[in-house]
Amino acid sequence: MRQIAKIQQGKAAVAKDDVNPVGVLIAYAEQDLEAARDLKRRMAAAGCRVWLPDDELSPGKNILFTLEEAMAQAAVAVVCLSRAALRQSGRHYKLIRWALDRQESMPPGDVFTIPAKLEPCDTPSLFGDIVAAELFRGDGEFAKLRKAFEGLSEARKAAIGLNASTNWTQSTQEKAQNAIQIWTNRDTESSSPFQFIGPLEVGARSYIKRSCDNDLCRAVRTHTFIWLQGDFQYGKTSLLNRHSIWLGKEWKAVYVDIQGCQRSNDKKFREHFFEEIGDNFETKINWRSLKELLRKYKIAFILDEFGSGKSTQTLEMLEHFQSLARAVPDHLRLIVSCRNGPNWLLNKEIFEDPKHRSVWELIHLHAFNQQEVAKLIDLFPERISSLLHERTDQIMRLTSYKPQSVQKKFFELWDELKSQALSPAQLSVLIDSWLSSEEPK
Repeated sequence: MRQIAKIQQGKAAVAKDDVNPVGVLIAYAEQDLEAARDLKRRMAAAGCRVWLPDDELSPGKNILFTLEEAMAQAAVAVVCLSRAALRQSGRHYKLIRWALDRQESMPPGDVFTIPAKLEPCDTPSLFGDIVAAELFRGDGEFAKLRKAFEGLSEARKAAIGLNASTNWTQSTQEKAQNAIQIWTNRDTESSSPFQFIGPLEVGARSYIKRSCDNDLCRAVRTHTFIWLQGDFQYGKTSLLNRHSIWLGKEWKAVYVDIQGCQRSNDKKFREHFFEEIGDNFETKINWRSLKELLRKYKIAFILDEFGSGKSTQTLEMLEHFQSLARAVPDHLRLIVSCRNGPNWLLNKEIFEDPKHRSVWELIHLHAFNQQEVAKLIDLFPERISSLLHERTDQIMRLTSYKPQSVQKKFFELWDELKSQALSPAQLSVLIDSWLSSEEPK
């Protein structure tokens, strides 16, 4: 009965055109306080009278009585929704119930309760067919609040502080004052340093040097045969591309993608393989002529996706390279990359001689660690990177530590933020929403 009485008192106050001390009441979950304060600042900058519980409650006041009183006097209630808010009961749930009770007391078609989503989330069934504003989408959704208020009675508009001269569209100057300046001119002119798919280009800003880089450099100096093992999306090809430039200072680097060769037939595979090598010397190649070239040049053969060929093709190549290594050991390096380790090959007949085994050096490519992800985060503008650093653990779990997955997610975030001017609270909400998205495949 007391609630019905409060509602009636609120209606009477508005009907008498009294200046309402509450105006717009913003309801929110405790975790969304900063986002609610940001919403209050934007409304206040547009001339609205806003009542935010945490800013109005003072020591000694009865919390629930004060909130109930404010809801009864409010001209309109904006109810903030988020995933955190949907999980909460207590004060926020009571405010929602009071706002909806007040809505039911209004004439059909009148607006009192406006759900406002701070991030992508469901609208509780309690709101029925009431349309929610999706504030996380930016200025366009915020401007829709004006349309919602335009249908209010003149008395309620006055209570809010809304009049014909109220401007809800932020000027360029206001945006510069109220929103984070995320991008500098240099950032705006540059494209994303991250890559959505595939190996990184040589010289890519987002290439992160890892321990395997140093291991590969050392191995080239001391071993003829080098096996680079790493799982899918761990950056094997990016590492080989990078080191083909470094090798070029002393060695002639010859790159062959085994996966790109014709593998269904051994003869065609051999022809394609020699064709790829011959393009580097502008001549036709076979195993005999390759020995002659090795007498003239120091050649580092880089065979990517080595395990994708048939076992007969793989063993034939290795047997010939072993023979070449015996003939001109100081002029040959063979670097292969494979998802699996070399153990299955080391048990073959051609490796029974201990000296053949000793020339192999195994290098493991591991997933990113936190320090390496932190280096990638530093490529973002400072105000974004500071928020991402706080969420490194979530990023690691989301991407399963895979370098290519991290690159893809950061590419998507850069692209998402590039064209937006967001307040600190909006930026934080958007990043949390991005982190809740499905893990890349």
